[in-house]
Amino acid sequence: MDKPDKPDELRAARAELLSNLEALRRAVSTTTTLSTVLDNAWFDAVEAEIKTTSPPRLATTDPSGFLYDFCHPLRGADWFERAQQLALDNRREEISDDAKFALAFAGLDPIRTTLPQLDARLQAFAVLGFKPMVVQVKLAELRAARNSPSFKNHLFELSVLGDLALKKALIDIEEASTAVDGVINIDGRDVLVEATNTTQRVIPDFALPFPCPLLTPKRGSERQTDASEDFF
Repeated sequence: MDKPDKPDELRAARAELLSNLEALRRAVSTTTTLSTVLDNAWFDAVEAEIKTTSPPRLATTDPSGFLYDFCHPLRGADWFERAQQLALDNRREEISDDAKFALAFAGLDPIRTTLPQLDARLQAFAVLGFKPMVVQVKLAELRAARNSPSFKNHLFELSVLGDLALKKALIDIEEASTAVDGVINIDGRDVLVEATNTTQRVIPDFALPFPCPLLTPKRGSERQTDASEDFF
């Protein structure tokens, strides 16, 4: 078979990005807080950049690569969606060996796993019962950074604080004397928290629905992958 010419490759890449963007847009539209950060104006701008750049790239509208983190190669395939739902329903014994292999290497769809968790954390931060003005400033900074390479840094900070809020541990943010990001209370002791994204990875590469011997090192090893652990 002849190798596809460059225009065909570009059209295919553009179509794949647009398909993933539309899936992400639909999913974000159902969220509570993330939809106020990544609104229709943001999605329209990303779509326009994909359509007008060659090769398609998101250097202006999404330089942090948020869209790329939510792309999935098997999204929409009927057999994959069925297998994924079985995994999410903890009915792993009903998944065929071929589907288990695909799930192990492609992972679960982050729109089904990571996105709801991320929005829950942002929502928990948004409704904190203290320092409402600081909360609003932090959310405004997140919205302002959505077209910046630093977007994931802001997202990581609020995700961490939101997770601590969900765990009923967060008691303060932007502590006055130290200016740390937050303060948690554990067994009556206050602990200062500084949330810094040093890896530039906020979204996981994949989330395994079950242990995979090829990808899951033994407990205690340096590179441990466990779907039951927190995403961030």
